[in-house]
Amino acid sequence: MTPEDASPRVLVVHSGARHNYALPAAFASNGMLEAFYTDACAGRGIGRIAEWAGSLPLPRGFKEQATRLAGRRPPDRVLAKTSTDDFATLAYELKARKISDPALRRLEHRRLAEARNRRLSAKGLGTATHLFNVLGEGGGLALEARARGIPVISDIIIALSTARIHYAEFEAFPDWGPPPPDRPAPDFPTPPHLLEATDVFVCPSPFVADDLVENFGVKRASTSVIPYALSETWFDIAPRPEVGRVLFAGTADRRKGVHYLAKAAKRLAGHNQSLHFRVAGGVHETVRLHPDASQLTFLGRVPRDQIKAEFAAADIFVLPTLAEGSATVVYEAMAAGLPVITTESAGSVIQDGVEGLIVPERDPDALASAIDKLVSDREMRTRIAQAARQKALGAFGWDTWAENLVGLVRSISGTQIST
Repeated sequence: MTPEDASPRVLVVHSGARHNYALPAAFASNGMLEAFYTDACAGRGIGRIAEWAGSLPLPRGFKEQATRLAGRRPPDRVLAKTSTDDFATLAYELKARKISDPALRRLEHRRLAEARNRRLSAKGLGTATHLFNVLGEGGGLALEARARGIPVISDIIIALSTARIHYAEFEAFPDWGPPPPDRPAPDFPTPPHLLEATDVFVCPSPFVADDLVENFGVKRASTSVIPYALSETWFDIAPRPEVGRVLFAGTADRRKGVHYLAKAAKRLAGHNQSLHFRVAGGVHETVRLHPDASQLTFLGRVPRDQIKAEFAAADIFVLPTLAEGSATVVYEAMAAGLPVITTESAGSVIQDGVEGLIVPERDPDALASAIDKLVSDREMRTRIAQAARQKALGAFGWDTWAENLVGLVRSISGTQIST
């Protein structure tokens, strides 16, 4: 077998259990996973302890952390090639518990990330032919890979301009919650090597790709748009919509556009008495008690085992967000048979007028008009809801997502990148 015929060997680097480890699993299933570097997970290091520590009489905070970590278990075929930095992660968690200021906590997290990147660099690339990271995680590994002619692929899970957009919105609406924790950072906290060392940027939506091209000087040819996938359990929802019940799911903050939803709801209050706006997600008291939010019912954080009931009972799903990667709640709403009203900035996978309605960002009048249209025109609402569910069923399976990633990696070689 010649080197050109050999299967790629992909080193995957990311913290957390993103998409339940679907990224390394996609390559492991195809015999292409060289190794998986992460922060901590069940089945490795302190993760082994966490799997039984949840049953011990630990202090509440520690028990919750142990339970969460025990639930982060990669598939066996990934776990066999997993390397963690869990003790440093534990040290950060213990220290962060004593820091109340969000900005200082984020600063400590960045220090941890920088130290972890140095340790990852020491682990090396092994015999990898490709490096696949999330948002530049891995630090010097990317620079080393680039120097050796090994393609670097970076998953850009959120638009890099997000922090700038969020801060600008804070300046315009300072009374809608606390300031962003990273203010006044102009952009998403981007590792300096991310733009320098990445050969291909994987984007979940055209919105993210456009942001890279227009605001960060990335060549269009260096971006690849691959939408996310969706757990099949979302298709088990049996829709029983209550007319006029409007659902928003996500953190109720400026970036998600909750203030524009509040303004739209207030405009509609005297026009359509059947409307009921429900907001499922974390909310700051200054948002909950804002005078303009009087038409919104804040549910707070809804457990995963209960949120599906909210989707089942909703008539319409609304997300007037200003910046995302590709909002997974939109996929979930489609799978639940809900027509979606959102913005281009959601990284939306819907087509305007087909699976939902696209409205301009920061336009409560357009948002109110779209809500009224779907609630009033039941034939349109039903047609769009059916189209949304049909598209979700056919387009967003994990097998398709994995095939797209594997196909992308197979199409990239060091020779192609260098030329």
